[in-house]
Amino acid sequence: MKRNFFKDETFWTVLLGTIGCFALLWNLLNNPSDWPNIIVNFAQIGVAVIVFFIANNIFKDLMKKKSSGFNDKFEQYLIEWVEQNKYLIDATNIKEEKGKDGKRTIDMIVNHDNFVKGTLLASEVSGPKNKGAFLYLPLSKELISSHIMQFKINKGMFSRRTDIDYDKEKNNILENIANRINFEFSSIGVRAKKSSEPEKIDVDFSKLEKTDENAKRLIDVVEFVKTIYLAIA
Repeated sequence: MKRNFFKDETFWTVLLGTIGCFALLWNLLNNPSDWPNIIVNFAQIGVAVIVFFIANNIFKDLMKKKSSGFNDKFEQYLIEWVEQNKYLIDATNIKEEKGKDGKRTIDMIVNHDNFVKGTLLASEVSGPKNKGAFLYLPLSKELISSHIMQFKINKGMFSRRTDIDYDKEKNNILENIANRINFEFSSIGVRAKKSSEPEKIDVDFSKLEKTDENAKRLIDVVEFVKTIYLAIA
């Protein structure tokens, strides 16, 4: 999310420093004999501005490293989760960029009975009718700035639900799932909503504190949505 430049600490530091410099120049023009004190004041303003930029850059670097560490942990836990659900979930193509936005996907098989029987690995199930995208992720390098993952539903998932008119009910299904995510996880800084993209739910975790523990909590969100899918499909 872009910050408003006029609300940014850098803007106010530069503005106040500039005003201070003009004030000192005005004093110098009106009191040339006081130049030693004016030079000292110039130096003090310069030091204050330099210290601010150094401290600001150090803080940004620390936050970037913290986010990077969180992302690495999240993806580590995610791969472990996939392994635990290997008869339902396929992450074979998680490194591949797909679509115009270059997102990565984790797939779920349509026939959930296989998850119970465990007779065929999800990665061995072929064909678009038998498997579809379950989770969309930004590129690994973009997780630092784009703290949004997406869950997807599809018509094939509900093929055995003769009591559901998927085309009419899909928006309600998406909203209900988003509401359930919010009820369970909004307290830790996770917010969900029906996406503007078809058949998707946006899950924003930008407010989630980036700790190793919360990287695991984000996996709890993934597991929670998986459980909902198994219950309703």
